[in-house]
Amino acid sequence: MHFVADLHQRLHAIADDRGGNDVILQFNGRLTNLHRLWDGDIIDRAYPGQRMLQDQVLAKLQTVNSRAWQGGLPQDWAE
Repeated sequence: MHFVADLHQRLHAIADDRGGNDVILQFNGRLTNLHRLWDGDIIDRAYPGQRMLQDQVLAKLQTVNSRAWQGGLPQDWAE
């Protein structure tokens, strides 16, 4: 999940890359930075328990062709 989040984290694409670590903001009543928000805080808010997220991911994987998920290169996954 972190890999996919980083692919979509546009701040990684700029020359002076700190990935949003220097952008301080408030989320859910506490201070955080944009990188932490993107990498974990939003996910933690949507899925309060690791088990809940794991169950949803496994259910989704079981409904698709697992061979399709195993192929390709990281560039393909990003696209």
